Parts: sequence; C-alpha cells; structure tokens
Amino acid sequence: MRMRAARLYALGVGPRLLVLVALCACACEGQTLEQVLRAADVRLESFPESELTKKITSYAENKTGKSYFLAFYDDHGDGLLHLPLRLLRYHPGSGSITQAAIQRLLAPFGDTPRELPDLCAGSVLDIHEAAGHVFVSTHINPSAGCELIFSEQFELQASFTGWLLANLGSEQVLLHENEIHFASQHPMRLKAADLVHRKVMQLYPPAVDPLRSEYASQLRSHMPPERWCRDSNSMCDPSDFDCELDGRVAVSPDSNSFALIAVFDPGGFGTGAEDAVGRRRAAYVYSWDKSGWRVSRESRVDTNLKSEQLLRSQQ
Repeated sequence: MRMRAARLYALGVGPRLLVLVALCACACEGQTLEQVLRAADVRLESFPESELTKKITSYAENKTGKSYFLAFYDDHGDGLLHLPLRLLRYHPGSGSITQAAIQRLLAPFGDTPRELPDLCAGSVLDIHEAAGHVFVSTHINPSAGCELIFSEQFELQASFTGWLLANLGSEQVLLHENEIHFASQHPMRLKAADLVHRKVMQLYPPAVDPLRSEYASQLRSHMPPERWCRDSNSMCDPSDFDCELDGRVAVSPDSNSFALIAVFDPGGFGTGAEDAVGRRRAAYVYSWDKSGWRVSRESRVDTNLKSEQLLRSQQ
C-alpha cells in the first residue's frame, strides 16, 4: 500500500492510521447525498429532492478549509464507477454552492488535449483547494493513481498519473510517479509539473547522485546468485533499489526550495544484502533558479532529522 502511505504522509497522516482511513472509505459507501451533506451542515435548499435521495459512492470530502468540498460518483448499484465525476463546493458564510458534472476527462496538458484513460475515473481519495486550484486524487491501485487539477470553477486544467506531494507555489506541483505494485523493488521517482508552461521536469533521482552511487556499490558487493533472483522474481538491479519518502516534503514559504528525506532499502536483494548493507536515510534540498530545480544539498542522515528541520537549517 505504498501509494496510500506516501499520500497520507504528504497530508500529515502516519501509517498507523492507514487501515482506519481505508475502513472509513468503505463505511462511506451506500449513503445518500442528503445524508453526507447533512453531516457536513450544508444547506439543502438549493438541491432538488431527486438529487438528495440518490446514493453516492467512492467519494471524498474536505471540511478543513473555508469551503466544504465533495467529489463523488452516483451509485448505480452495479459495483462499477460511472462518469460523470461530480464536484461540489459549499461556502458556509454565504451559503453559495458550486457544482460540476465532469462527463469527459479531457485534460489540456502538453501540446494537445487528450482523453484520459478510464482508469483515471477511479475512487476519489482526496479533494482539496490550494494556490487557486482544486486537486482531486483518484485511485488506480494501491501503488498508482491520478491527480486531476481543476480551476476554482471546476474546469479541468491538467492531469497526471501519480500522486501529489506538495504545491510549489501557485504555478508548480511536486508529484510522486506511479509504481508497479507487485514489483520486487519500488524506486521512488519524483517530478515537478509546471501548470503554466505545461512542462514536466524529472527531479528524483538526480542524474548524478554520490549517495545513491555509494549505496548501489554496496549492494553490488552483496548480490544474491542469479538463480535466487529468478526464483524470487527480483530484478536484482543494484542501481534501481527500493526507495521511499520518510515523512513529508517541506516547502519554503517563498516556494523557492524544498527538502525531503529518502530512505534507501535493500529489500529484494536477499538476506545477505539486508544484513550487510541495511537501510539508509539521505537528505536532499532542492532550490529553484533560472535553469529550473537543482539539488543544492545532499547528505547522509543518521538521526531522526525531519525535512522541516533540514529546510530551516538552509535558510
């Protein structure tokens, strides 16, 4: 369940709450729109009775900001998800309601608009507003998902496979790329997406990384036999080892830098590598300049240093 764990870390939720969140998502099925809205203290005068009595499914809501958000599908009773994806915003102060029914996931990103695959119309895991955009995260499998980015008026502006880690100001976002769920290793790959110029920049792993090179060299010295790799369905590529985030990505107030802690893991290389090499934490600070994002600092971390502390030490 790597994707959900990483996503919840980005939202400040630890792995021990992961099962609780999953159970909550299941318990939310089968409710009517009226039941969900009443529980959120949403005024119902603007909704026709025919809408309120419909059952909804696979939804997410957000009550933490100035507005209440809800993303959901109509429940057709067949266990499948059917477009449209429905979005709703409620302003408690004014009582105003904004709604949209997304019939086609046609997202303009890159040179031409493209139709998103049906797999992006999965269960909604999260909806929230940030930097003038509304972000909707949908589920493909426990290691993969889609990030749909809407305007404040619910116009679909961009879409990505992967999941959101952080907003880098109002114009860029940091995303974690999808992973192969049942692979022997899960190498972390991060990318920054420019929402204005519609470009994607691969950020992690860096093209040149002494810390990763050193770790790969140690794994190479403790490789299991080829037969073990075949029998274990392991790629046994020491340069592409298991790697994941430790905690959340910390972003500076001016969004010109961010910091993260990566954990290198010898899993999938056999007990010899696991015993001899072990896990390792590595700290990275990225800074923005006219050429784009670059690694301005990287170092081994042997303590419980958090990304927020790491970033503050650079300012």
